[in-house]
Amino acid sequence: MDAFTEKTLNLLNNIDGACEGAFCGMDGIIISKYTLLSVPLDMELICANFVTVIKTLKSMGNNPKDIITTFEKHTIFIKVLEEGFVCLIMNVDGNLGRAKLECSRLPKGFVG
Repeated sequence: MDAFTEKTLNLLNNIDGACEGAFCGMDGIIISKYTLLSVPLDMELICANFVTVIKTLKSMGNNPKDIITTFEKHTIFIKVLEEGFVCLIMNVDGNLGRAKLECSRLPKGFVG
């Protein structure tokens, strides 16, 4: 297991309700992904689309830090970093506060 995959697994293990996590560069390519519980959501497609959202917001003078999207059965939490972002898929009752805390502890320059 490489270092990024290990860090992804550690991140997921610290968040109740986490199903899947990925570290993604600003090119939309996933650097590392780990699945604890299979979900009917396509992580690659989610990351590719959120890159567009993040870049659009930045081009308009906004610098998003967190993006949260809630669905009937899942919550997607995006932590935007300088060089990429973390994408977490959680059960709808997953611990969002813990996800924010764990992602805030990631060092600068982590993705990229």
